[in-house]
Amino acid sequence: LREDSTRNRQDEEWLQHQVNELATAKLSEGEQEELESQQNELSHSEEIRQALGLSSELLSEDESGILVKLKSIEQQLTHVMEYYPRSREFTERIRTTLLELRDIERELSSEAERIDSDPLRLQNINDRLNTIYSLQHKHKVANTTELLALQDDYQRRLEAISGGDEAISQMQEAITKL
Repeated sequence: LREDSTRNRQDEEWLQHQVNELATAKLSEGEQEELESQQNELSHSEEIRQALGLSSELLSEDESGILVKLKSIEQQLTHVMEYYPRSREFTERIRTTLLELRDIERELSSEAERIDSDPLRLQNINDRLNTIYSLQHKHKVANTTELLALQDDYQRRLEAISGGDEAISQMQEAITKL
């Protein structure tokens, strides 16, 4: 036990440093993936906003928008329903499509307004990801889950070192009583 204790003492300072470094990082499960997703959105915010805005516009333009054209198709089919009963089915399908496309247009417009470039937020995300990537590189792991598992392992090893000292003390006391 004393030999193990001596060996463990040599590792204790290094282990404590590793535990402190990982604990200071305050990693959380799934954090890296979430940050990478936010980074991707913020890095391409202008492109995203333009695509969403243009898509919304193409749907809702006054004279040439898709919604206007579908409404015109619906009216044409409704007009011939009396002579061509099958147009009722087409009209219902067009109405359903119109409702869905109006909903999509509102969401596209709303998302286009929500998407914002925020250079400060992007810099904070990049800094946090760099911290995570550095820790992953240092510890030769692939993700935050593995870093958290490593942190737990280091913590258990530290506790075992403390427990080893206590075991030696208890054995010495037992020997002394004999």
